[in-house]
Amino acid sequence: MFVLPGNVYSASGMLDENALLIDIPTVTTASRFNQHLSDAPVSMTVIDRAMIQASGAQTIPDLFRLVPGFQVAHVNTNKYAVTYHGHSDDFPRRLEVMIDGRSVYMPFISSPDWTSLGLHLDDIEKIEIVRGSNTATHGSNAFLGAINIITRHPSTESRFGSSITLGSLDTQNTNLRFSEVTPIGHYRLSYAYEENNGSKQFADGARRHYLNFSGSFMPTHQDQIEIRTGVDRGYTTIGAFKTQRV
Repeated sequence: MFVLPGNVYSASGMLDENALLIDIPTVTTASRFNQHLSDAPVSMTVIDRAMIQASGAQTIPDLFRLVPGFQVAHVNTNKYAVTYHGHSDDFPRRLEVMIDGRSVYMPFISSPDWTSLGLHLDDIEKIEIVRGSNTATHGSNAFLGAINIITRHPSTESRFGSSITLGSLDTQNTNLRFSEVTPIGHYRLSYAYEENNGSKQFADGARRHYLNFSGSFMPTHQDQIEIRTGVDRGYTTIGAFKTQRV
């Protein structure tokens, strides 16, 4: 079902011209073809850029709390479990996760590692979520659904941006980004540092930093080159239960 966003009704209660001029989201995850969300033959949720900014989420898994039927849980302070309709343990399976159409599903743990995606929320243009098992085009991992995280094109960003987040658990998050236009295209360079001490009872803190490069170049009128690369370094502590002597 597609719901018209915003106020598209006139004072008389009839649809006005805004109903004909609004943008209908275009998706590719449903059938691997470019189509309008209203034409997709599956149950889908699209989290767009405006919703990401308005959500107040601090991590990518937090965004999936907005999706009907999805559950998000903390295995520890920095490890998340994302699943659909409660089929979960510490390593939820059968949910395909992709970045720009490329799978980040880890066969060793049969699950994606949400802390090692190397993406900041400011890197994301939208997230397309297919809910349910009608996602055969994405393989056996997509038994419960499929998630496609689509990153922003460098040309859509301001030249320089930065953000700093300080909070509980001694959280210190910093993000720096730089975008530039060249004679043959656009590129973006982003760096992020994230640190927290975790809970005092379990000592499950984390510290990581990552550097990403995204480029889109057209050396000729017929050729286009897309480059996505990055490095992610750090650690996440599983933690241990601590008791106090009395």
